[in-house]
Amino acid sequence: MPIILDPLVAAPPAQAAIPGTPTLAQIEQELARRVGPFDFLIADPQSPTTATASYVMIPALQSSLNQDLYTNLWLLRRGVLGDGTATPAAIPTYDRLRSVYVIDASNGRLQPDRPWQISPYPNEQFEVHHLNPDTQLRVAIQAGLRRCFFEHRVQLAAGYYYEFDVTNALPYVTDQTQIRRAQVGPWPSGWPGWWRGPLDLPFATYGDSGHVWIRISGSVYWGPFWGGILLTLHRNHFGWVNSTDTPNGPWNDSDQLSCDMDWAVSAAHIEAWMRYPARMQAAAAGGLQATQQMAATEFQRQGALHRLPVYDLIQFDRMELWGLGGGNYRDATYRGARMVVNS
Repeated sequence: MPIILDPLVAAPPAQAAIPGTPTLAQIEQELARRVGPFDFLIADPQSPTTATASYVMIPALQSSLNQDLYTNLWLLRRGVLGDGTATPAAIPTYDRLRSVYVIDASNGRLQPDRPWQISPYPNEQFEVHHLNPDTQLRVAIQAGLRRCFFEHRVQLAAGYYYEFDVTNALPYVTDQTQIRRAQVGPWPSGWPGWWRGPLDLPFATYGDSGHVWIRISGSVYWGPFWGGILLTLHRNHFGWVNSTDTPNGPWNDSDQLSCDMDWAVSAAHIEAWMRYPARMQAAAAGGLQATQQMAATEFQRQGALHRLPVYDLIQFDRMELWGLGGGNYRDATYRGARMVVNS
């Protein structure tokens, strides 16, 4: 899938993230540190700019030593100044990405592989990357977010429920294992609160023509269940961006993810090894970057830290009626019970 960016204006600069909601740019920068050489370079702050369309002056690169650590790395402009604020104008998409062609250390001059159409701004921040930020780094992060799951609770609209096409109402539910729990909630006017609700409901899932269906009923003797159904689902962070459903996932630098930074980065790190082993091995061969085994160990550790709850799987007991009281009350209409499968 191509990167969705306006043909004239690049994505807005990364914003300061709310705690627990890192931006896509911040995740990219953290991953870049793990997959290969990465650095921030700040252009000469002198105004008017000392840069041209063919080169940029980087004071930090000026040295009497002929050390070149950046040639052939990717050079990224996000439209951010050294103090984190936005550049005077957005960076056009066609100027966003270049490769480092040559560095003149004696003058601190960096030349890209082809000229920019808009010269760098004074104090503009550049990033140098080992993986292509748009076609490799970002793709690995998007894939990694599909490995990171969170709980999502949905209350279905009022109505009768027996067999229900969940995918039709919630398109992101594409696998039966995503449905983890079914409960009856306080619909329509506080019921069944006096039954000490919400209460777990027996349920079963099955597939039909690529859709996930759920069967809900009090028992084989009861008819369809009315309203107040609460489903607890598992979904991945790829489709939940800026606290809203986003089927195409994150694409802009400023997009915010409600996923723990270290978890997202460790998952993306594994995906980078899976997708670009030659590039990853080249960086790790000298012992300067994490090996594949190190990346896998960290992802396992993060998976253990962010393991989601496991609920009892309540299914139908066809030997007895199932009642909201569950046989726990002296005045319960039905003494029948539920069957807990994985207690």
